[in-house]
Amino acid sequence: MSVEATVLPAAMLGISGLVVLAAGEYGGELELLVETSESVTGCPRCGVVAVARGRREHLVRDIPSAGRPVLLVWRKRLWRCAEPACPQRTRSVHLIKRRQYVR
Repeated sequence: MSVEATVLPAAMLGISGLVVLAAGEYGGELELLVETSESVTGCPRCGVVAVARGRREHLVRDIPSAGRPVLLVWRKRLWRCAEPACPQRTRSVHLIKRRQYVR
């Protein structure tokens, strides 16, 4: 998918910092492969520049779009603090806040 083709789906998500890598419909469900776009970040505890340590996939169900269920396959970047004395070992970025439901 080209960069131009990812702009509209990313804008529709309304979540800054995510890039849409691929989109497709599978079994009547819209599936978007997304990942965080940041390339450099600091440790939240000590401020040392963190080292990228790979990615982990998380599945996130979103509200329906055009009558189809939406599934985000989110490839979250994992970070490791480079400071040996820092208690923060690894972390990932949380761009999507957990929704609260009223029963």
